[in-house]
Amino acid sequence: MTTASLPPSSSPAWIRIIDRITVVAVGVAAGLVALMMVHVIIDVTARNLLSAPLPGTLDVVAYFWMPGVSLLALGYAQFRNEQIRVTLLLEALDSVSKRRLDALVEVITLLIVAWLSFVSFEALLGSIDHGERANGTRWVPFWPGRLVVVVSFVILALASVANLYKLGKRIDTTEQIPPEENVLV
Repeated sequence: MTTASLPPSSSPAWIRIIDRITVVAVGVAAGLVALMMVHVIIDVTARNLLSAPLPGTLDVVAYFWMPGVSLLALGYAQFRNEQIRVTLLLEALDSVSKRRLDALVEVITLLIVAWLSFVSFEALLGSIDHGERANGTRWVPFWPGRLVVVVSFVILALASVANLYKLGKRIDTTEQIPPEENVLV
C-alpha cells in the first residue's frame, strides 16, 4: 500500500480506524486466496498421484474460501474509491457536480449494503439455528462462510459511511479540485 492511499493524519480517528479495518480485510482476503490455492493444489496432487482426493474440497472451497476471497476486499476498494466506474457521464460534470453525484451514489450504496447486511445476518442466524451443512459433505457447515459475508457487508457499509463523510467535507467547497486530486482519500 502506498502512502498516497492512506487517509491524512488530520482525518478523524474513526476514519483512520475504518481505513485500517479495510486494509486488514483485504490482507485476510489475500491470505484466503493463498490458502485456497494450497488446498486445491493438494487436492489435485493427491487425486492425480495417489488417486485419493481430499474429501469435500468442492464444498470447502465454495462455502469457506470463496465468500472471503470474493467479498472481503470490497470495503477496501470502496474506501479508496477504486470501484469500476463508467466515466462518460462523469467527464462532462464539473468537480462539485461530480462530488454531489458521488454522494448520491454513496447513499444508495449504503442503503443497499445495509439491507444486504441485515438479510445476511438473518441467514447466518438461521444457518446456525438449523445447523445447515453442505449436501455433498455433511461435515461442512454453512455458518462460517455466512459470517464472512456479514462481516464483509458491514465493512463495506463502514467504508460507505466514511466516504459520505469525506464527500460531505468537500461538497461545500466551491474550489475546483484538479482531476488528479479528485479522489475520496
